[in-house]
Amino acid sequence: MNDPRTFLLTSQPPGGCGVGQIYVDSLCRLLPERTVAVAALLSADDDWTADGDVSLLGHQRFVRRYESVYRPWRGVVGEAAAAAGVVGLLQRHARQLVAQAAEWADAMAVDRVMAILDCPLTMLMAAPLADRLQLPLHTLVWDVPEHVLPGFGHTSWSARPLKGGFDAALQRSRGVAVMSRAMQRRFEDDYGARTTILRQPIEAAWKSDVGDAALRNSDEFVIGFAGSVTARDEVETLCRTLDGMNWRLDGRQVRLRVFGLRFVCQAQTSRWIEYRGYVPETADVVAGLAECDLLFLPQPFGERGRPFAEYSFPTKFTTYLAAGRPMLVLSPAYSALGEFCREHELPIVCDRLEESAIREFLQRLAGDGDRMGDIEERLREVAAAEFGPPLAQARLAEWLSEHVSHSKSAALPQREINEVHAVVSHH
Repeated sequence: MNDPRTFLLTSQPPGGCGVGQIYVDSLCRLLPERTVAVAALLSADDDWTADGDVSLLGHQRFVRRYESVYRPWRGVVGEAAAAAGVVGLLQRHARQLVAQAAEWADAMAVDRVMAILDCPLTMLMAAPLADRLQLPLHTLVWDVPEHVLPGFGHTSWSARPLKGGFDAALQRSRGVAVMSRAMQRRFEDDYGARTTILRQPIEAAWKSDVGDAALRNSDEFVIGFAGSVTARDEVETLCRTLDGMNWRLDGRQVRLRVFGLRFVCQAQTSRWIEYRGYVPETADVVAGLAECDLLFLPQPFGERGRPFAEYSFPTKFTTYLAAGRPMLVLSPAYSALGEFCREHELPIVCDRLEESAIREFLQRLAGDGDRMGDIEERLREVAAAEFGPPLAQARLAEWLSEHVSHSKSAALPQREINEVHAVVSHH
């Protein structure tokens, strides 16, 4: 019996540019070779090519346009213009793309549609495409619509038809892959969806061989940060906290090491920030983070960022786990990441956006080597149990199946857990 062929609709095709492409790359590796046909929604200036080492069934580019809001005026008139732009341009373009994608899907003889609902076009296209092909639909949601759509400028009237497309996709889905328990609860309650938590696994190639002796200079305390700055105010709060400590901790000079495409810094005091810029290979980022004493993972506390903090699960947490270093997670108590850390007894969360609370956390951790070692060990256990490829493979099978219970993928044989533990342990 041949493996099912999957038609993958996404604006983040498999690759190494950004967390979305890296996640999809990992997802494609979990499926049998030459069974995934990638329909990549890309702008004209996107330079993606399927030249990686993921063996695909095929790939096709589809032109991505009209997703950003058109709102030339404020008030009711502006909202009406924005909504008209969605109906007259974006929805019409989505229908055209559905026809083009369906024609290519027929040529690829696919058996199911997998859609990543990460942008307005995929939200509008997913259900109509599955209906046109008369195939099962499986959807993956990284972020809830109230976080995604404002990023394209859609609020109020213009957001309604896009949210309607999202609703239709989830109602049509045989299975919905989600990032957090909070998202799981919401989609099960709102749509009656069959959900599976499917986070990015730690790849074997990300293993770091940095030893204890080479981890840090005794005169420095290095704090690592990687990825997009989705919580700029929270990063600035950390920097202000360090300003008040003269960038010294436990008698050591503090240095902030940053990996990412952009990092904005404005200061009236001296700050020791090592900006390494964008590093394309995740393995190289992991190696750089493994040299740090502590890794910093902030999430937004403000009301505007609440949908992201409450429902999303940051991919950088997987990267940080692979590095094997203690963490400071600065995150509100209601966040999905905070819930995960409480569930797994990880004492790494500061849920107060206050300089005094951050300073207390840093001082308590930096002055207690045994405590840091205990946290490292607990993080390695969680990495092995929750972020290994075997669990991701089991949950992928659950997501794509119609009748697999959650309990079947909840536990792994101890041998497989030990194998993953060996990947993430570098001491």
